[in-house]
Amino acid sequence: MGSCAVGNDNKYSDIDVYIILNEKVKYRERGNLLIEGYLIEYFMNPISKVIDYLKNDKRGHGGSMANMLINGKFIYGNKELIKKLKKKAYYYLNKKNKYDIVKYYHAWDLYDDYKACMYHKEMPYYNALQAIIEAYLFNNDYLLLPPQKIERVFKDEEYRKKYKINKFPNNEFNKLVINCFDNPIEENLDKLYEFVMRDGKFKIEEFILRSKL
Repeated sequence: MGSCAVGNDNKYSDIDVYIILNEKVKYRERGNLLIEGYLIEYFMNPISKVIDYLKNDKRGHGGSMANMLINGKFIYGNKELIKKLKKKAYYYLNKKNKYDIVKYYHAWDLYDDYKACMYHKEMPYYNALQAIIEAYLFNNDYLLLPPQKIERVFKDEEYRKKYKINKFPNNEFNKLVINCFDNPIEENLDKLYEFVMRDGKFKIEEFILRSKL
């Protein structure tokens, strides 16, 4: 699974290995091993937990779990089980995201923090940028991206194809995001923020979130 499985690895990449356990196993585990100079990061979960991750991933569309099942390379085990799990992964990959107003609120909050920051604004800039991008992607029914891959996914079409990211925005939003990476100045972040909030019809002065107790 991960970058090694799709050919996007580099000298800093580790090798991710996912081990699906029998339901009789009552624990989950993750860890790292160094084997012959290669860093192996492993994840172990029973089948029911794998399905839970597909259903509840906050990135939408099954998130990283769906990506692992669809793009990962099968090494050893029950092929029929993997086929069934892949079928579920494709189902969640194609399931629409449920509108989440909190993502717009989170974007506003970090953008507001950035605007109020007087010194060392680089980190608040990128925190706000990530939240603004996520608000747009999720609520326009796209997959959320890992922070370390956002810029390359936007700029590199071949990189997207290797991860089978076929559904991707191709509009003014893309241009504004790339501009924020290429020219990280307040004016460009302002333009992206205004575009996303206008697209989502979000106004902080009208924000209400009520939850059942």
